[in-house]
Amino acid sequence: MHRRYGSRVGAPRRITAASAALAMALVGLVAVAAEPARAATKCSDVWYTIEVGSSGRFVRPRSDGLNASLYGTGTAAEPWNNFFLLCRDPAWDPGDYALFANLGRHYLKVNDTYDLIMGSDGIKDSLNLLRIRNYDGNFQTLWGPDPGIMFYVGPVSPAGQLAASTYKGSLNGTNLYRVRSVEATPRVPDIPNDPRGTLPCPCQPDD
Repeated sequence: MHRRYGSRVGAPRRITAASAALAMALVGLVAVAAEPARAATKCSDVWYTIEVGSSGRFVRPRSDGLNASLYGTGTAAEPWNNFFLLCRDPAWDPGDYALFANLGRHYLKVNDTYDLIMGSDGIKDSLNLLRIRNYDGNFQTLWGPDPGIMFYVGPVSPAGQLAASTYKGSLNGTNLYRVRSVEATPRVPDIPNDPRGTLPCPCQPDD
């Protein structure tokens, strides 16, 4: 059963170019304290990056503004622009996370045209969530869990803009990502396996 979730959590301190090296070295990254009314919703105490396949490019907001689109164009030269906290409530479905970006300090939202944008200052409903699943031992898939979406995330322009618009029966290599913590030994978040099978997905239209 799919539900629309409602929650708001506080925002952490931004990592900048000046502090990124120290944060990377010490893994002194920031936890987010939930508001008392939403105490079950918490964010990771480490930052995560989302690599596009094994390209060496990373998901990042295009700018620090509200409603900035997400692109798969981030580089290792400016790692702080690629940092996200993964926020979660235990009542949500397994693998559902809200993403909080270091760049701009906003939360992810899937908009009316299925584009991924940093379009919210709080976690309001399931349009603020991505479902992260293990595809295999190396890659993860991302898709929109809102009942009105439920498509895989992938590029929708040559420039690398991302949207939840790949029909689940059309899963391909452009829909694979590597979600890892920024630690000396990177970790994958706590996520289940993707139930949709191998490429191409052998799904029925109503799966």
